[in-house]
Amino acid sequence: MDFIEKLYHNDISGTDIGELRLFLCGKRTDAPNHRFGPAARDNFWLIYLRDGAGVLEVGRHSCRIGKGDIFVVYPNRRTYYRADNGSVWTLYWLSLAAPIIEEVLPLLGISEDSPVKSVDDRVSIEETFELLLEQFELETPEAKLRCQSLVYKLLSFLTVSGQTAKPRDYIDEAILYMTSNFDRRFSVGELAAGLNIDKSYFCRLFKQRQGLTPTEWLTEYRLKKAVSLLQNTDLRIKEIALSVGFDDQLYFTRRFKRRFGTSPTAFRERMENHMIN
Repeated sequence: MDFIEKLYHNDISGTDIGELRLFLCGKRTDAPNHRFGPAARDNFWLIYLRDGAGVLEVGRHSCRIGKGDIFVVYPNRRTYYRADNGSVWTLYWLSLAAPIIEEVLPLLGISEDSPVKSVDDRVSIEETFELLLEQFELETPEAKLRCQSLVYKLLSFLTVSGQTAKPRDYIDEAILYMTSNFDRRFSVGELAAGLNIDKSYFCRLFKQRQGLTPTEWLTEYRLKKAVSLLQNTDLRIKEIALSVGFDDQLYFTRRFKRRFGTSPTAFRERMENHMIN
């Protein structure tokens, strides 16, 4: 049996908002009668079954899993999975924690009631897992950044996996990108170019689906993240603005006041007074 496993914490981000922590990743090959549980995991586990077949049980739900499937084990949920008798598994996995994961998984068509998804581009996803294992071993700051990038790349494969007849969903891909990169500056034109779609057509599709333009949607998302930072951290207003993608503190304050009717400073003071009272 070939077994690769290594632990470390990937603490690149300065706050818990939008942070991605990769706790563990690994690969097991030639694993007959592999099983887990019934038990619960502390974090999210993404497991890719390269070879083999078996059964996955989550709570009272049960389903088949097989070659080319990726399934998610949710934290603190009773989970059991096992290989069929005589089935030899080869699997990759990673364990991670991030508030963003709970937001992204539904966009990929994954939920606690439907935690399995088939992968179309098996070659690419297996190559990405191998690169992740390679970088994980290095433990340098550069390697940790590459690990984060590779995890997002793995998630991006799931946006185009599933039924081959299903058309590409540009809006879900755009939302996945925006929720993963809300702390960075990028234009709608750059986003559309990355999706290889005309900007005007993309904006029209987005507004039809979400009821907001891409810029409006991203601003709303950033401001809600700012509220969470105001409530849960002691970061300065300027630091919060930068953390959610606003380079200009004054502009951030204007947008925040327009949305919530009060400045970030007054909002935080009101929250603190409320907690005291």
